[in-house]
Amino acid sequence: LAGMPRPVVLLHPGTSSFATFKRWPAERFATLAQRLVARGLGVAVSFGPGERELAEPVLRAAPAARAVDGSKLGLRGLAAHIDSGLATGDTGYLQQFGHPREVSAVTGACLADFGNNVICVDSDAAKIERMKALELPFFEPGLPEIVERNFNEGRLHFSSDLAAAVRRCKVVFITV
Repeated sequence: LAGMPRPVVLLHPGTSSFATFKRWPAERFATLAQRLVARGLGVAVSFGPGERELAEPVLRAAPAARAVDGSKLGLRGLAAHIDSGLATGDTGYLQQFGHPREVSAVTGACLADFGNNVICVDSDAAKIERMKALELPFFEPGLPEIVERNFNEGRLHFSSDLAAAVRRCKVVFITV
């Protein structure tokens, strides 16, 4: 994403095939992309395997946006491109942190692994306590080590206090 205006906001209009009913319409991503570009931000539009057709309307609506093939970069590679914000459907292969669901926690851990301070928030206090005890409710290869390292080094946090978390953050990612 060299040469793009900074900061860069990554948009990911795709979702996994089992939950297409949750997919945010491409037109909304296109409108968001246009507004971000108009404000002078760099916009990258990512897609995974079989999702290029979901990214195309967004890229057409905002010609200054850059396409990013996430299937070639993987989660860590995509996380490295996020400077300022991320908007994505809540079932995509790459989701924003802020709600420690499976893929959300993966992204949060990857962002922390790049040196960012990340706070994952969930209203389920019991789930948060399990995450703080490093008991992940899912399996992703390599994730336990990434979560443990970043939690122990103080970059990855889990909280059920949304207001306190928002006050501490420069950037907040919200599942759409």
